[in-house]
Amino acid sequence: MAALALLIAAGAVAMWSDHVSSRAARLEAQARHLDIVASLAAHEVRSAGPGAGTPAEILGGLNRLLQVSGGSPAGALYLADPQGSIVAREPPEQLRAASVGGLFRDVAQPVPGRPDVIVATLRDGTAALAAIRSLPSGYLLMVQPLSALPVPPAFLQGSPTVALLFVLGIGGLAGGCICFARRARVAGTTCTRLTRRLDASLIQGRCGVFDWDVARGQVVWSASMYDLLGYEPRGEDLTADEVAAIIRPVDQCLVTLVRAAAAAPQRRIDHEMRARTATGHWMWLRITGEVVRDPVDGGQHIVGFAADVTEERRRAASRADADLRLRDAVETLSEAFALYDAEDRLILCNSKFRDLHDLPAEITRPGTSRAEITAAMQPCVTANAVAGQHRDLPGTRRMQTQLPDGRWLQVNERRMRDGGIVSVETDVSALKRSEAKLRERERQLKGSVRQAETAAQHFAALAERKIEENQAKTEFLARMSHELRTPLNAIIGFAEVMRDQMFGPIGCERYAEYSRDIHQSGMKLLDVIDGILQMSRIESGRIRFNPELTRVEGVIEGALAGLRTDLAAKDVSVLTDVATPLLLQADRSALHDVLVQLLRNAIRFTAPGGAIRICARQVDAHVHVYVEDAGIGIEPEIIPRLGKPFVQAEAEYRRSGGGTGLGLAIARGLAEMHGGRMRIRSEPGVGTIVLVRLPLVQPAANDHQAAQAGESQRARPVLIAAE
Repeated sequence: MAALALLIAAGAVAMWSDHVSSRAARLEAQARHLDIVASLAAHEVRSAGPGAGTPAEILGGLNRLLQVSGGSPAGALYLADPQGSIVAREPPEQLRAASVGGLFRDVAQPVPGRPDVIVATLRDGTAALAAIRSLPSGYLLMVQPLSALPVPPAFLQGSPTVALLFVLGIGGLAGGCICFARRARVAGTTCTRLTRRLDASLIQGRCGVFDWDVARGQVVWSASMYDLLGYEPRGEDLTADEVAAIIRPVDQCLVTLVRAAAAAPQRRIDHEMRARTATGHWMWLRITGEVVRDPVDGGQHIVGFAADVTEERRRAASRADADLRLRDAVETLSEAFALYDAEDRLILCNSKFRDLHDLPAEITRPGTSRAEITAAMQPCVTANAVAGQHRDLPGTRRMQTQLPDGRWLQVNERRMRDGGIVSVETDVSALKRSEAKLRERERQLKGSVRQAETAAQHFAALAERKIEENQAKTEFLARMSHELRTPLNAIIGFAEVMRDQMFGPIGCERYAEYSRDIHQSGMKLLDVIDGILQMSRIESGRIRFNPELTRVEGVIEGALAGLRTDLAAKDVSVLTDVATPLLLQADRSALHDVLVQLLRNAIRFTAPGGAIRICARQVDAHVHVYVEDAGIGIEPEIIPRLGKPFVQAEAEYRRSGGGTGLGLAIARGLAEMHGGRMRIRSEPGVGTIVLVRLPLVQPAANDHQAAQAGESQRARPVLIAAE
C-alpha cells in the first residue's frame, strides 16, 4: 500500500512537475520571442526619425511591418512620451489608459531570465506579457495576453483507488509529454518560419542583422548578413578580429568604433564604411546599432543592422561629378550665367556674372535671394524689351539694358519646369556700337545714293545731249561731205581733162601746170572727205561688216599696189615678212583700209630713201600685223592720244606735210570692229611700230570656211620669228 501510495504520489509529483516545467518553458519561449520583436520594433521606430509622421501613423506602419514579417504579436502596441503618458495605441480598439501605469492592476513581475519582459495582470483582469523599450521621444510598450497558456490545475488531493490514481498519473504524465512535444514542435516551427521570413525580408532589402558581444569579442551574423557579403554561413560565432579584417582600415577601425560606442553616453552607432565581399570587391555599408545589456550575464551587446548603401554612394558621387562638370561648363561660358531656384534663391553663377555687375563674392553665395543680388547690382539707365522667338512662352523675358558706364547687356531669362529661372546676360556693347555705325553709314550711303542718282540723271542728260550732238555732227559731216564731194568730182574731172588736153592743147604751159595742181589738190581734198565719211560711219556703227576667209599676204599686196605712186614719189622701199600661208576671217575691204592708213602714215614720216617693214605672224588664236618705219618718232606723252579722231603729233606732223589726223583713228576703229586692238610703240629719232592684233575667227560669223581654215592652220607648222 505504501509503495502504491508512494508510486501514486511520485506520479502526481511527476505530473505536477512536468506540467509546471512545460508552462515555464512556454512562458520563457514566448517572453524571448516578445523580447526580440520589441527590440526590432524599437530599432525600426528609431530609424524612422522624427519626420516619419504622427505617433498613430508610426504605430500603424510598425504593425503592418510586423504582420508582413510574421512577427506581429496577438496583442497591442502603445507609444508613450517621456513622462509615461500614452499618446497612441494599435489597434485603436485595445484597452485605453492615460498612462503606462494605468494599464496594469497589480505590480508586474519580470520573467525569470528575461528582465526586460514582465508578467502582469491588466486592468481588465487579463494576464499578459509586456515588454517596454526606451525611445528618443519616449517609450514603446508591447503587450501580449497569456490566454493561450493553460492555467495550472490544483494539486491532486486523493483518489478512490490506487490503481485509478496510478492510471491517471501515468495517463496524465503521458498526455503531458505528448502535449509538450506537440507544442514544442509548433513553437519550433513558428520560430523557424518567423526567422526565415525576417531573413527573406532583410535579404530583399539588402540588409543584415548582427549581435556583437563587446566583452567576449564575438559576433553573431544573421543569414541575411552572410548573403549580403556573399560569404557562406558558419555554424559558430565570428571573432571581432575576423569582422574587422573585412573592413577597410582607411575608413575607421570597427573594433575601436564598437568600444567607443559602448563607453559613450549615447550608446549608439551610426557610421558608413567599406567591407570586402567574398568576390574581393568593396561594398559600402551603413552600420546602425544600439548598446543593450544581456539579461543573463549582464554583458554589453551591440545589436543592429548593416545596410548596403553602395548604389547610394555611387549615385551621390555621380551627382557630385555631374555638378562639378556643370559648374565647369557654366564657368567656361562667354556669357554671364545665373541659376535661381523656385524661391528666387541663387543656386550657382559664374565669374563673368560677378565681374559684369561688379558683385562681391559674399553676395553671390548659393542661397542668396535674388532681391539682394539685384540690389547690389548697378542700376540700369534704360531697359528695352526685345521681341524674340519665345516671347509668348510663360516666364520668358528678353530685354536690353544699359549700365551707367555705357555698356549694353542682352538679358535672356527662362523659367524652368520646377519654377526656377535661368538668366543669361551677354555684353552687346560692341554690337550696339556697330549698329550705330551701320545706321550712320546707312544714312551717309542713302545721301550718297541720292547724290549719285542726281549725278546719274545729270550725266544721263549730258550723255543723251552728247549723243544727240554727236549724231548731229555725224549727220552734218556726212551731209557736208556728200555736198562737197559732188562738185569736187566735177572739179577733179575737168582738171583731169585739161591736164591731159583731151580736147586739144591749152596753148599755155602754165595753164597745164595749174590744171595738174588743181587735180592734185582735188584728190587730196577727196581723200579728206572720204576719211571723214568713213570715220562718221564707224562712229555711227553704220559700216557694213562682211567677214570672209582672207589671206593676209594678199591684202598686204593689194594695199602696197594702191600706194606705189606714193612710195615712188618718196623713194621708200617696203620689206614684207609674212609666214605664209596665213589665213583669218575678216572683212577684206576693212582690213585693206587698215593697212593703207598705217602705210600712209609710215610713208609720210619716213625720210626719202628710207624703208618700211611689214611683218605678219600667227600667235595662238590671233594674227599680229606689224608696220614699222624708221621715221622721226613720236613723243611718249602724245602716244596715248593717238588713235582718236583729228589728233595729230603736233608740230612733227605739220612739218611732214599736214594731214587730218584720221588715219590712225580709222585703223583703230576698223581693228576694234574685228574684235581686235591696235598698239603704238615709238621713240623719237628712231622710228615707230604699230601693232594690229586680230582674231583668227570672228565669233559673230558662223562661217564653215573659217573652221576649215583653222583646221588647215593647225595641220601646218608655222615658224614664228621673235621681233
